[in-house]
Amino acid sequence: QGPFKDSRFAFDLVFNGPLRSRIKVSTTNWNSGNGFYELEQFYTAYASKSWSIVENKFKKFYPPASNVMFGAGIRRIMNEYASVTKKGIAISMGKNIEARIPDEDIGEEVLVVPWQGIGMVIADKYKPEYKAIKNYGGNHLFRMPLTGDLSYEYMIVAGWSFGEVNNNEKDFTRYVDEEALKYNNPPVVEILKYEEKTK
Repeated sequence: QGPFKDSRFAFDLVFNGPLRSRIKVSTTNWNSGNGFYELEQFYTAYASKSWSIVENKFKKFYPPASNVMFGAGIRRIMNEYASVTKKGIAISMGKNIEARIPDEDIGEEVLVVPWQGIGMVIADKYKPEYKAIKNYGGNHLFRMPLTGDLSYEYMIVAGWSFGEVNNNEKDFTRYVDEEALKYNNPPVVEILKYEEKTK
């Protein structure tokens, strides 16, 4: 139901700067019917990027069985005409989408978006396994083994026809592939040897 109708959720601004911004989402007292959970999520957006990183950390994790796995997914976009699913990547694209504020769709005038794409990237290290779900209008979902510290992260990506970049199917899918490659292969800095300057 979201934070406006359900007290389990709370949003906080962590920082808002010119290079990156972050919000914190806390979920408490979550009795899903299949276990009890509490978690914190940090959404970080970066300047000049069409993606954000979502960090998840469970504070309480009491599933009903030992075979429970992590999950992360995106809802199938409205008017979906194409989707891409491959190793750790899910993309959903739609055409002629009515952009309305949720629960405020009164009136005839509405912005129609000719093209829109959304995507998700799960890093290879989490061993994601794709599964399509038909419930709730359709979802592109990944399931993953639990981690030792009950935390994991993923990348979310978006583009639309009114954007300056990644505003069509070809450019957007290429962008997701390129950023997924970088996400899975971050630069590593190592100090191999210290040297002292002689006097």
